[in-house]
Amino acid sequence: MFLLVTNPEITSQVEKQMNIFQRFWFAIDWDKFLATTISKTIAFIITAAAFFIIYHLGKIILHRSFKKYAKANFSDEVRTMTIKKLTESIFQYTILFFFIYTLLSILGVPVGSLIAGAGIAGVALGLGAQGFMNDLISGMFIFIERQFDIGNKIKFQGNGIILEGTVIAIGIRSTRIKGLDGSIHFIPNRNIVMVTNYSRSEIKTILDFQILSNQDIKLAEKLIIEANHQLNAQFSQLLTQPVEFLGISYSPTSHLVIRSAIFSKTEDVANLSAEFYKTYLEAFQKTGIAMPENSLR
Repeated sequence: MFLLVTNPEITSQVEKQMNIFQRFWFAIDWDKFLATTISKTIAFIITAAAFFIIYHLGKIILHRSFKKYAKANFSDEVRTMTIKKLTESIFQYTILFFFIYTLLSILGVPVGSLIAGAGIAGVALGLGAQGFMNDLISGMFIFIERQFDIGNKIKFQGNGIILEGTVIAIGIRSTRIKGLDGSIHFIPNRNIVMVTNYSRSEIKTILDFQILSNQDIKLAEKLIIEANHQLNAQFSQLLTQPVEFLGISYSPTSHLVIRSAIFSKTEDVANLSAEFYKTYLEAFQKTGIAMPENSLR
């Protein structure tokens, strides 16, 4: 047989808490709550579906529009691609902004009033928006001034950072560059302070090839000129103008220096120089012209 001993104070507190919970529970208008939850859920689904459709339709329209534009005779393919990527970036941020704004409005959040009277949160948001606006303005100047396009090889400096690579995307907030080692760098546009574009104009590269001073100068000159003619035809797509033979001079070590100049885009200089030196070396080796140990300069 068990005796149940109760404490009147504890019992009173439990009953009081139960009464509070019961009053709260029965005070809820469950019909209204369920109706509101269902309506907002449906609104969320419809809004998400609508923005999903708008986003993908917009991308299709942009793609087709720029594809038609690129077929025009006056169209610059690189410039068209740059404008396309920038337009897509603006479109994506615009869709995202209105999507978030619509969702908050469905929840009943007064977005305008919230931002206006947010106090410290508003200051923090303003500082974040300031960085975004700096990126946006810098991005627009990069685009308007055409500092670089997609596919250009550039070197940029900013905030103590020096980076060299190929531009693969330009957005309103950031620029993506593929480094020489293949890594992808995402750079906020406001950090791009100084840009060197290697793809805008031709580069003149001087090729010096040394032979011993007691060799046949006329034969060496003939071999270089013949090699230049051969390479002009072989690399006509990479050379911006024919190779120029500059003549023969003496080096400080009293060797003969045979000099030529090639004109090309910066990104092609290394490969072209290697091919020219290789052809010169093979031609001299076949004819027996003697060269110093370090004949390339």
